Amino acid sequence: MEQDPSYKQLIPYVIFRHRDANGETCLFQYTRGKGQGESRLHSKRSIGIGGHISADDSAQASAYEEGMRRELEEEVVIDTPYRGRMVGLINDDESEVGRVHLGVVHLLDVDQPAVEPRESEIIEAGFRPVSELLADLSRFETWSQICLKALFA
Repeated sequence: MEQDPSYKQLIPYVIFRHRDANGETCLFQYTRGKGQGESRLHSKRSIGIGGHISADDSAQASAYEEGMRRELEEEVVIDTPYRGRMVGLINDDESEVGRVHLGVVHLLDVDQPAVEPRESEIIEAGFRPVSELLADLSRFETWSQICLKALFA
């Protein structure tokens, strides 16, 4: 399925948002290392955490929810209260990655900027102002560009 565009895999894509002391909106962002699973995204910047739903996730009542929980637990440490909601879908048939994946975008508002990488391949990570991210849009993966423009521009 990973190479067959007649199938689209659901991918939870979680964006962490925090308002700093000045009221400025900041997002968790990082650069994807070369050891992460999706080789087509290596060295790209991203604002989304997430990944594939696995067959093991189907043992739970909601395979999707379990997959999202598992991916977050594998990739980051969230050491702050948060509130989340699903805010949209990404259907990007323009990119090789997008043709075989359907992104389900979740926005998590965190009380403190206390989200850190758990995986060594999530590098140069931290919260940055949206204005800074928009000024460097070309270095981001396609899905991050779509989300930054649609949700924060």
